[in-house]
Amino acid sequence: GFSQAQLVLMATFGAAAGLIGAPLAAPLSRAIGKKEAAVLGYILGAAAELTPYFARLAGVMPETGDPRVFCIVAGCNFVTMTCWSMTGVFLTALIADVVEDNAVKIGKRTEGLLFAADSLFKKIGSAGGPALAGLILAAAHFPVGAKKGQVDPAILNSLVWLYIPTLIGIYVVSISLMWAYNIDRKKHLDNLRILAERGEPI
Repeated sequence: GFSQAQLVLMATFGAAAGLIGAPLAAPLSRAIGKKEAAVLGYILGAAAELTPYFARLAGVMPETGDPRVFCIVAGCNFVTMTCWSMTGVFLTALIADVVEDNAVKIGKRTEGLLFAADSLFKKIGSAGGPALAGLILAAAHFPVGAKKGQVDPAILNSLVWLYIPTLIGIYVVSISLMWAYNIDRKKHLDNLRILAERGEPI
């Protein structure tokens, strides 16, 4: 039920969150480590993204049209985008650490291959996201050409019940894979030391 102006304002908040989140990555990484900071970003981002939906299902969200709804959704979106921005920095930094780890193990640098793979998976995600969204809309029987405020509430509830477990599943897989990452600060420093002793570029 948001107006066009509210949607523009929310997008502006999202852009600001990206600019704020990226600089926060370095101090958080130094405080708790890259992997731990990335996992924390995923968890906080997921919690913020899901909060409005759970609040609506629990009956504690104000009614549509209440100005507080926009404040809640925009605030949660701001937190989510801030966390995503930080996590994006962490993921890139973690790939760079893998480059050194591979160099120690196999004797050559593979940053071109690793960053190309990262780019490929991002493209797959960019294509797969809309496809998955389309499947969810189809499964919820969301009407084509729907007008704001005129969709059957039962369809909206069905959409939410499909969206929430899908989103949780994506986050669980992402966090589980991230937790399996085993290059901590000590191992990274050891890798840099070994490469320096070999006279290889760092």
